[in-house]
Amino acid sequence: MPTQKSASQNERLPSHHEGYLLNSIFKNSIEGIVISDDKNTILAVNKAFTEIMGYQAEEVVGKNGTIFRASHHNKEFYKTVWNKVEKEGQWEGEMWVRRKNGETLPEWLIFTKIKDEAGNILFYLSIFSDITERKTTTERIQFLTRFDPLTRLPSRISFLEHLSDEIKRLNSVGILILKINRFHAINNALGPDMGDAVLEAIAERLQKIAPQALMISRFSGSEFGLLFSGKDLPLLLANHASSIIHSLTHSFKVQEKELSLTINIGISISPEDETNPKLLIKNAEIAMQQSRNQLNTYLFYKSEMNVSVSERIKLENQLKNAIENEELILYYQPLVNLKTRKIIGSEALLRWNLNNELISAARFISIAEQSGFIHTLTDWVLREACKQLQKWISEGFGPFIMAVNISSTQFKQPGFQDNVLTVIEQMQIDPHFLKLEITEDLLLHDFEQVISIMNSLKQRGIKFAIDDFGTGYSSLSYLLKLPVAQLKIDQSFTKGITTTPENKEIIRAIVSVAKSLHLSVIAEGIEEQDQLDFLSSLGCNEGQGYLWGKPMPPQEFEQLIQAQKR
Repeated sequence: MPTQKSASQNERLPSHHEGYLLNSIFKNSIEGIVISDDKNTILAVNKAFTEIMGYQAEEVVGKNGTIFRASHHNKEFYKTVWNKVEKEGQWEGEMWVRRKNGETLPEWLIFTKIKDEAGNILFYLSIFSDITERKTTTERIQFLTRFDPLTRLPSRISFLEHLSDEIKRLNSVGILILKINRFHAINNALGPDMGDAVLEAIAERLQKIAPQALMISRFSGSEFGLLFSGKDLPLLLANHASSIIHSLTHSFKVQEKELSLTINIGISISPEDETNPKLLIKNAEIAMQQSRNQLNTYLFYKSEMNVSVSERIKLENQLKNAIENEELILYYQPLVNLKTRKIIGSEALLRWNLNNELISAARFISIAEQSGFIHTLTDWVLREACKQLQKWISEGFGPFIMAVNISSTQFKQPGFQDNVLTVIEQMQIDPHFLKLEITEDLLLHDFEQVISIMNSLKQRGIKFAIDDFGTGYSSLSYLLKLPVAQLKIDQSFTKGITTTPENKEIIRAIVSVAKSLHLSVIAEGIEEQDQLDFLSSLGCNEGQGYLWGKPMPPQEFEQLIQAQKR
């Protein structure tokens, strides 16, 4: 009777098979591999190395690895790399190298010290891949999100960051938000090329009118922002607003055509109106909208234009009682596979039924964050969404993905990770069905802590998606490290697909980066067939938007699933 082998014996390959397998991996790997000794003398390279670097094996074997060094790094950099390998056994990161023809390229390198069982160094192993295309695409995304490709002016994102810095540095700053009225009429009557020419001319003229501006930005469409500081700030802002109105509404000629433009300007000042950069911009936009009661005018922001402080405090107190009063509701919007056009999940979206008025989370989420109530609110949303998912699965509607938005403040709250796992266990749902959507601002601080939490939850099966991708801190370096499964294209890009060429370029770039990193892509805000066709042609994996349905109560969502099954 044959003896039973141990599990470890069964799992181990015969030595000749193991050697063949390792040799096959070395030869056929699509990543470059270099084996060197403790003096950095090259012992062997694989085929992928020769294809990437341009050298034949016989040209480098026996030579020192320093022949690949590029001028991008100094001696201290290489010293740091070797020290880490000697102390910790491995170094991983981006390194520039020089090919045989003298060209330099960026590679993602894993440099490892290999020792035998006695602790003696056998050799050093370098495994690398060419990330030139990834970096080029990422840099393109960075430019497209931080600058307007048409006017070359900074984008709204760049303006917001610069505004934040100037508020901290100077305290007293002012902004003008101007909008060209009925700009779509120019596009319709004269064509989009003329519309682009007008926007370029406006950008050029603004730079001539206001050279003192700390920044001039194109926000979107026909909306521009200008940032100022200085003495007698209200008078300075009023003078600039008058000059801009006069310059843009008198004798405006583009491509030999005389155009008649009307504009309106809103003005807000920090700290009088607001010290929060986003709210300061919002206040200027509110003033700009108010000024449109009369064309070619400007208005300073006044608190009466917005919700008063007392009303805000009242709203905050009402929100804190919303859970106890059972006023909070979750609506669900379908997530659709763009290839099969089938519903594969839903995103849970919070609504507040206040005095029989259904309020979107966008109107009260900032109040929750500022008051600290966001933690209780997010916990409630997560628990209710998982409860609904468990109910649907038990009733045969699933399985499918439930997406839940997590704020950056909640993610870093002590105990967040344990709380998520507790909810999953109590609701008895498969963690693989839960997707947590996070925004890029989460990555600006405590990056290593964020990675640690995400890795821990990923190991339990939970998926992560980066929400509103492209509107914040887009960087290849964090994408390579983060355990994310999906990038979510912001609806501001999706909605402009058919009218704004640069939006198409941004989406193409995002999909390209995602594919190179083996991530899936979901686009939100899909409302028209043309948008769907374009996204499908790029290979976008999933979508959501009014084309399939607005956020809806659970009962309506169930009816939608049942209709799909027929």
